[in-house]
Amino acid sequence: MFPSHDDTSKYALTVQLIITADFPSKVKIYSTYPGVNQTVDITSGVAYVNLPEHITMIPIGRTSTSILIRSDQPVSEVCYSAFGGHAPCIYQSYKCSSYAFNVLPVNSLGESYYPLMLYYPSIHIAIVATVPYTKVWIEPLKTDLKIMGTTIKALTNGTFTLGYLEGLHLEANNGRFLANVQANSSISLISGNSKSPYDDESMYECMLPDDQWGQYFVVRIMAKVKFVSLRISTRSFNTTVNIDNNEHFSETILIQPGNVFFNTVIVKCAYCNFFATSTS
Repeated sequence: MFPSHDDTSKYALTVQLIITADFPSKVKIYSTYPGVNQTVDITSGVAYVNLPEHITMIPIGRTSTSILIRSDQPVSEVCYSAFGGHAPCIYQSYKCSSYAFNVLPVNSLGESYYPLMLYYPSIHIAIVATVPYTKVWIEPLKTDLKIMGTTIKALTNGTFTLGYLEGLHLEANNGRFLANVQANSSISLISGNSKSPYDDESMYECMLPDDQWGQYFVVRIMAKVKFVSLRISTRSFNTTVNIDNNEHFSETILIQPGNVFFNTVIVKCAYCNFFATSTS
């Protein structure tokens, strides 16, 4: 499912599925959204599948814009969305953004998530059910969340029942937002931020379920940068996290369940690896 890209724009977007295959593969793409259904034959390499331009301009609440991708061979899948070459992006002074995220295969999905999001005015979560009658519990941890005219108070549960491949599009406009999302069946959860009127960046990511979390991570910085932001979440109390790049930076922090640690690290090397380990 593609979350909203730009809350302020009425322009259509370039929207693609980028599918990679090692072997000849027949990929079937299905959605109840008009113009999505098709079959793609991939001999080898990468296929770029164009989708309707308005599929990201979805309302808050229940949505039928979810997409099912089924292949007869193992493939990898990336969702990509960007502004096309039309106004206002044709003007050099106007910055236009894009985003892309990997999609987890259904057998890697889970029932429990702590979505991570950037600190932007418009924060979005997209949830997709993989089986009929999926019950989803959403618990905001710090701030209230409004969904379809209903306000879920912080530290209370909001419950929704979704049909097969039905999506739920959530939005919070009050800054940093943390939530615990549970379901009685596997769900896909994508979280991030739409393009705000004050910046040109959008960012979304397909979240890992809690049961696939770990304690040791390596983060590769792939460009010359001055600052690196790390976001870390835990489900255990008094989790100690050690962050080290073996050269210029080393820090130990203590975080609690649901808390997201935001840190801007000054990078003095052109290309650095960061190592993060935790006690839980």
